[in-house]
Amino acid sequence: MSFIDPRILLGCVVVSLATLFWVWAALGVRLSLGAVSGASEDREAKFGGRGISIIVPARNAEHELEDLIASLRRQALLPQEVIIVDDGSTDSTPLIASRLAGEVREFKIKYFRVDSTPSGWAPKNWASFLGFRNSSGDIMVFIDSDVSLTSPDSIKALINGLGGKRIVSAMPSFRCLSKVCEALETVLTTLILGFKGFKAGSRPGWFFGCCWAVTREAYEELGTHSAFRECVVEEVCIASEAMRRRLEVRVIDGRGLFATTWHEGLAEGLHAVSRLALAGSSRKASALSGLIVASSYLIPPLSLVVSLLTGAYPLLWVSIAASTALIAANSLGAKVNGFSPLHSLTSPITGFLVGVYMALSFRGKVTWRGRVIEVR
Repeated sequence: MSFIDPRILLGCVVVSLATLFWVWAALGVRLSLGAVSGASEDREAKFGGRGISIIVPARNAEHELEDLIASLRRQALLPQEVIIVDDGSTDSTPLIASRLAGEVREFKIKYFRVDSTPSGWAPKNWASFLGFRNSSGDIMVFIDSDVSLTSPDSIKALINGLGGKRIVSAMPSFRCLSKVCEALETVLTTLILGFKGFKAGSRPGWFFGCCWAVTREAYEELGTHSAFRECVVEEVCIASEAMRRRLEVRVIDGRGLFATTWHEGLAEGLHAVSRLALAGSSRKASALSGLIVASSYLIPPLSLVVSLLTGAYPLLWVSIAASTALIAANSLGAKVNGFSPLHSLTSPITGFLVGVYMALSFRGKVTWRGRVIEVR
């Protein structure tokens, strides 16, 4: 009677756990997409009679700001004001913002410059809060400077989702300027929607911070950005507080309404990973999550190679199942953003790097747009 080598048996168990990880991820992506609601079909904005203030925190946005303002000018529902808060830019952002403030006639542009962030504040949160303090609208719309509105009904769709005390966020399409960006975004979309995504009937613990709207009343009830001044990923903290106060957070499918230009190169993308890894988690939890992610991307292809070289056929079949699940899950992540499914084939390498950077987040320092931010 022959027995399986205990080492092979242990390998099969470990690889089976990786298979379950990727099956769970694929299921999570599908459930998240099913829970994201479609944009309102109502052609008349329910809040059209109330003033809309759009707040744009901007840092080194010389290649993005004009595109955003141009897309805002094409909106069927125009805001009463756009407030650009320049977060210490070192490029030509101040010149562009000042010029736009003098040229645009469809709405008023207010421009403010921040040269130093008060102690205890994350830079973007201070810029957002400063924008709010200088706003006058009944509806606050927060939009990142690297966002472009791809439909004339983008603002209308976002505003139509508001009702009572509610936050509405749009899931954008991610526009990449390089194949490296597409590979990284494929992995991040798979992981975020797979494990931190949305479930029908549940209150989400985060939303897309690039483009979201809230009534002034609800925003003030949440405590404004002042209540989350130290939070590096403010949308996680805001969603958690909204959950505590029983304010609804609704996420709509905005892939045909909003597009955000994400990181261009590997270094910039991995810096974004370390920032996201600390969202709502302790440093130890982020490090542990990173190790799990890195292992889950590495184990299936590595075990496949080992089983082929050693002729360990029980391990081979389990490794094929794990590798298939990994590729299937990451193919879904690529499909969400309209990227080539071939990125799923390179995801073991990209995902391993993502996991390593997540693990390194225990250092508590984040590099973002050329600036190092200490996370407490």
